Amino acid sequence: MASHRLHNREGITSERKLMEEALRESEEKLRVMFESTSEGIAVTDLKGKILDVNDAILRMSGLSREELVGQDGFGLMPREDAKKVIEHGTKALESGTGAEKMIQEITPTSGRSYDVGLSMGVLRDSSGDPTGFVAIVRDITERKRAEEALLESEAKHRELVENLNDIIYAVDENGVTTYISPVVKSILGYAPSELIGKSFANLMHEEDLPRATENFLSTLSGNTTMGEYRISTKSGEFRLLHSSNRPIFEGNRVVGATGVLTDITERKRAEEALQESEEKYRTILEDIEDGYFEVDIAGNFTFFNDPMCGIIGYSRDEMMGMNNRQYMDEENAKKVYQAFNRVYTTGKPNKEFGWEITRKDGAKRAIEASFSLKRNSEGEPIGFRGIVRDITERKEAEEALRESGEKLRVMFESTSEGIAVTD
Repeated sequence: MASHRLHNREGITSERKLMEEALRESEEKLRVMFESTSEGIAVTDLKGKILDVNDAILRMSGLSREELVGQDGFGLMPREDAKKVIEHGTKALESGTGAEKMIQEITPTSGRSYDVGLSMGVLRDSSGDPTGFVAIVRDITERKRAEEALLESEAKHRELVENLNDIIYAVDENGVTTYISPVVKSILGYAPSELIGKSFANLMHEEDLPRATENFLSTLSGNTTMGEYRISTKSGEFRLLHSSNRPIFEGNRVVGATGVLTDITERKRAEEALQESEEKYRTILEDIEDGYFEVDIAGNFTFFNDPMCGIIGYSRDEMMGMNNRQYMDEENAKKVYQAFNRVYTTGKPNKEFGWEITRKDGAKRAIEASFSLKRNSEGEPIGFRGIVRDITERKEAEEALRESGEKLRVMFESTSEGIAVTD
């Protein structure tokens, strides 16, 4: 019997040692985790008195262990934050767990303010009664700063997008509008809410729809596309919009497209009006018999019509860029320079100015020109333009008439017979 009791005692002792060893190992693991984790851990009693903290808490707070242990944890933070933590702790007591909360702690001793993510759990004794709390604290200051910077950046981009004169939009892979900027109201007459969830295909001119569909499918294949399409306004008028589209990726998959719509209606009308005007201008210049020219400030040809080539006797290729000194002698070149300089200085046109030129074939021709200053869109002088006519025959006829009149005068004055002129 004594031997049996001894055996039982040895068995109990051995079992207790194994349990103590297991407990020691468990506590060692907890201690290592407690000290090595990057997250802050604080242990408090039920009233919030700090019983223990790990090194991560010390780094976060900037306080020493002696400054924290034994302190009222709630007293180390602003009242509003303390209230949130107490509410969180109460919830943890009631449920046994605590959902993560975001608060801002300020430690008066160090003066350091930082954002944390807080999770709280309830410590219980062997009977299951609560004895305190364990708080897991994550320093999320940098993350919060990054989030705030992102929000600020997004706000700036949103403000920029919403104040552009162009329409910014996004559609899903089915072409359904998921975003459109507010300026669409002033261009097409629709509020953004009237277009979200709908397709632009419903507003597009039927003749442009096949081309737009082809471009959209190309965008869904990963390409950037552009096009010009007639889009109906709310009032039924069609506006011409230039569209630039690029794909939206999620990983390697295209899930939609984003783009810019620029209203080019007025610009297109202006271009067509200009083209029509230039066509009329070109027709007039080619139909008139007089030569038309444009030269830069130095007197080099920049534009002219065919009759101008005929007057000077050079081909179009030979005349482009030619300087006026190349087809006149020094005396006439000086005369022309003075006349053009007066127009440049005064800004007043010169009318019916005549001089002599030398054609490519060596023939001398008398010409007469009316010219004025040419200016750019800023009003700065950039050259001259004018009309030229060949007056050689007229000059010769005038000279012949003058000579004939002179002969008659001499005859009239030198004859010995009386001559009477009557009506």
